[in-house]
Amino acid sequence: MHAYIIEGMGLTILISEYIAWHYGRAPTEILELGRNFLWFGWNVFSVELLSKTLFAPFYRIQEGYKNWTDFEALGETIVANTVSRAVGFLLRIFIIAAGFLFETIICIAMVMALTAWILFPIFIPFLIFSGIYLLF
Repeated sequence: MHAYIIEGMGLTILISEYIAWHYGRAPTEILELGRNFLWFGWNVFSVELLSKTLFAPFYRIQEGYKNWTDFEALGETIVANTVSRAVGFLLRIFIIAAGFLFETIICIAMVMALTAWILFPIFIPFLIFSGIYLLF
């Protein structure tokens, strides 16, 4: 009789430790995982750096101003530099938007994962009973 009580207490301890882990430690680890994904996306898409260099020329392609008295050459240089900056601006805006889209998707996925993690144990008895019902 004494061994049965100890086994029952072991199961009780196991269940209580599982509940403490499932609703205590695991959600903080899920949030930490989400934070790591957000850090990854922010750095892969270089959102901060691209925001700082938004109007910089594309790949630093820039014409030098050769002769200030030749207005045709000056106009060509201004147009080439403006086009290079416009291409750089559009490319950076596209990459920044992709980075924000990635961050948004990660935030939504983390909310869904955390919600599912918290709510799935509620479905365990239903799944057990429905499995037994389907067997017989």
